[in-house]
Amino acid sequence: MKITNCITYTTFLFVVFLLTLASCSKEGERTAYIEGEIKGMGNDTLYIYGTDHSYDRIDTIPVNADKFKATISADTLTASWLQLNNGIRYPLYFDKGDKIHIKGDLSTPDFFDIQGNPANDELTSFIKELEGTTNGQAAPTPEQQQAKAEAFIRSHNTSLASVYLLRKYLVLIPNPDLNKIKELINGMSGTLKDNQNIIELSDFLSDSEKTTVGKNAPYFRLKDTKKKNLARTDFKDQWILMHFWASWDTPSRQQLSMLRRIYKEEKKNKHFALLGISLDTDRKLWEEAIEQDTLQWKQGSELAGWNSDIVKKFSIYKLPTNLLLNSKGKIMAKDLDEAGIRKWLKTIEEEAEKEKKKKK
Repeated sequence: MKITNCITYTTFLFVVFLLTLASCSKEGERTAYIEGEIKGMGNDTLYIYGTDHSYDRIDTIPVNADKFKATISADTLTASWLQLNNGIRYPLYFDKGDKIHIKGDLSTPDFFDIQGNPANDELTSFIKELEGTTNGQAAPTPEQQQAKAEAFIRSHNTSLASVYLLRKYLVLIPNPDLNKIKELINGMSGTLKDNQNIIELSDFLSDSEKTTVGKNAPYFRLKDTKKKNLARTDFKDQWILMHFWASWDTPSRQQLSMLRRIYKEEKKNKHFALLGISLDTDRKLWEEAIEQDTLQWKQGSELAGWNSDIVKKFSIYKLPTNLLLNSKGKIMAKDLDEAGIRKWLKTIEEEAEKEKKKKK
């Protein structure tokens, strides 16, 4: 009887051991291992975020003496951003069972060598060739970059790297070729077409035709910092430069220094106005950024981020974005730099003078 009990207990322990082993094995299969070194980081923190507009944080990785290693959850191939505290971010792909190795240097933040699966390998190889780091050639022009990215996308229509390259080199540029973008999306595999970024981009392309240069701007209304309504009609007989930004977006906040210069010179101009439109979701962070950056022109926000109604109406896909509306509400230009804004200011002044003479 004792022997039987002993065998039963031993069998029970063995079954528990097998179940535990199986559980550990399954857990291991649902993770990805990431390690690497980024020179210049010292003791800092890396963040991994999702790439869609919800921008959810996936994980945090501590860095010690430039080096780091971590295990993160992974059920399927995931596109993410590897972000540093200084706002620099870089595409990162991982899947269950992957062993990802990252090598970089803060002195050259535009390129991190990331290996460990086809998507990372393909993107690293492409950028090395694009920047001429493998053959010592001079960096290509923007037009050459676009052509190389297009060729890569056409020959890698199943790669997540193609989604990133499409966005970086063909979408987030002044006056993107919408027909070419549509063509490249149509040539992608069914799996990529189901990618959230591609779905959002397809929606953007459909809506963007309504807000191209020359079209009348849609009506909008949002709340200003005092929670009062702010609409197009508040800028009667004025041209408006609409600047879309967010407190959490480094590039759009960098553009504010240029807008401060414009505002300082044009704040008494009765024919021109600036309007900041924030994609923040936190009122406190939005108001703190306005104060920190000394933004004295009108500011508005729905505090709904990328789900803001005005974002959808104007087909805003990237930050920063600016739109110039004439006094009749027609969209005259998009994504102007400082030189472009100043050129339009001369046009606005000339038109104002013509109107003045007509009235006489």
